[in-house]
Amino acid sequence: MELTSIIIIVAACFGALDGCKRHSGFTSENTLCGKIYGFSGICEPEDYPYKPGGQKVNLKPIEAPEAKMQENGVANVAKYLGMAVDIGDSAQEVAAAADKAFKAAKKLAASLSVWGSVFGALASQTPSAKDILDSVNTAFEEMARNVNNAFSDMQGYVDGEVLEAQKARWQDDYAAAYASFKGCLELEPLGDEKVNDCMVESERFSKTHKAVYMDYEPYMSVDTWDPTPKDIRHMEVQFLVFRDYVSLRVMMLLTLINTFQPLPDYDHQNYTRIYYNHLIDELENYIEYANFCYHHIKAKHNTENDYFKNSQKLFNQVKICESLVYTASTTECTMQFSRMFRDSQFCHVISYVRVDGDRPPKANCKVRDFPWSHTEAVGHKEICYKDLVDAFWVFNGSMLDQIKNFWEPQVMNYLPKLQEIHDEAVKARDEHYPDPVDPTEANLTIEDLMTDDMKNKVKEMQNRIDQVKLERLEFEVDRIEL
Repeated sequence: MELTSIIIIVAACFGALDGCKRHSGFTSENTLCGKIYGFSGICEPEDYPYKPGGQKVNLKPIEAPEAKMQENGVANVAKYLGMAVDIGDSAQEVAAAADKAFKAAKKLAASLSVWGSVFGALASQTPSAKDILDSVNTAFEEMARNVNNAFSDMQGYVDGEVLEAQKARWQDDYAAAYASFKGCLELEPLGDEKVNDCMVESERFSKTHKAVYMDYEPYMSVDTWDPTPKDIRHMEVQFLVFRDYVSLRVMMLLTLINTFQPLPDYDHQNYTRIYYNHLIDELENYIEYANFCYHHIKAKHNTENDYFKNSQKLFNQVKICESLVYTASTTECTMQFSRMFRDSQFCHVISYVRVDGDRPPKANCKVRDFPWSHTEAVGHKEICYKDLVDAFWVFNGSMLDQIKNFWEPQVMNYLPKLQEIHDEAVKARDEHYPDPVDPTEANLTIEDLMTDDMKNKVKEMQNRIDQVKLERLEFEVDRIEL
């Protein structure tokens, strides 16, 4: 072969590399330089931001003001009960003003005014029932807006029909529980008994609906449970609504404790102890469940190297030039950087492969200082892996950072405050309500245990008996006279 022909062939091989650019995710020295053919699909963090966190890569913890407001609201309600908990912005004066302004439903008014205040919706220092309810409605609208925005970010990440159905299920139930509890304040003109009965029934209603917000609680006791990507997406969608439900439940129970604790009678003291137990047990459950969900969300997104390596699909291998020194060819394949990817989501790449002829590879396998993907014959299954492994680790690390930067401000940073309230509740219960109150030891009579309604009914029955006795006596007198 003439020298001129050899030069043309070699030049053609080198010419195929014109315009080659290193992919930003590839950092090793002798790494893929396949930009001559191009990358497509999901190969970098920017190609696939963590959807629950929005449409961009969150390189630092997000701002979550609505989550902080809920935490501060619950902490202020606990503080007003007398618990030694740290609070951010104090709403204690607002709570005290509401307590004094109402003849009945004092503790409910105080709790709801705190809730409205921390959301910036209650300006009056002497709020009326309407002021408080309007502020609580504003707070609810703010929480609903936050959840709706999160659901919008997950469009395409979660099946649309499933997303809308679950959104309606969770929000409708939460709205009903929220409205039921705050609505008890409207009964204030009827007196404490009616308000308290309303709160008790509202608390009971929301408690029985816990499963609506904790779909995966049954799996907490199954050590071998391995959630599917669909399970994780469902869990991620539900996590914010779960947080809102926890806040509502804690506020309810703290309000009921604050309502019944000052009342000395047997029934109300036992009510207080019961609600302390509910608060303690539920907080333990909520904290455990939040950690359970966060663990599985991180674990499923933390894709193992073996999964990545075995995800390779090879399409074809084409020889593009051959010289006296080496042969150059392309290998086209796809790989998945995450177990959460759907079948249609992958990184598609074409590797440039050089195979030397009779001569051994040169030092560093470089020609004219150009980095080659592969400089010796390798198995087809190894080609994409060797070229993409650095980018895979960059992608995987970024995804875990994004999950942390989103869920810690939104949910996980709330848990220490819940633990603080739990510990204070245990201390108060054990100190003041270690055992059910025994009416005989308390020197209480049966009459002391009766509600006002029961006393009125007994009085009515006694009056009826007296009337019957009088009528019978009059009959006997008339009979004797005859």
